[in-house]
Amino acid sequence: MVLLNSVAVFQHEADQAVKERQKDKSLKHENRARTSDLIITLRDRFIFAALCGHPALTKWEMEDVIKTLARVVSPVRPGRSFPRNFKPFFNVNHNLKSHL
Repeated sequence: MVLLNSVAVFQHEADQAVKERQKDKSLKHENRARTSDLIITLRDRFIFAALCGHPALTKWEMEDVIKTLARVVSPVRPGRSFPRNFKPFFNVNHNLKSHL
């Protein structure tokens, strides 16, 4: 649960950093930090930063995470939703079938 709350906070901070970096550029779409990269980066580096015990090192590590995430962006394309095509259910669930 802590990681998910941290992802939301870091996503907001990284999005602000992306907007700051790209405020003078004329882009077709607005960009955001990639959430999948954010989760992977926080999973790898958050525990070290939280448990290092030195406040200055923790602050530096968190700022470095935000800078790293601001470099990896993906465009936000409005109006992009497609209906899911659900496959029909089978009469027998093959994952629960006996192998004997």
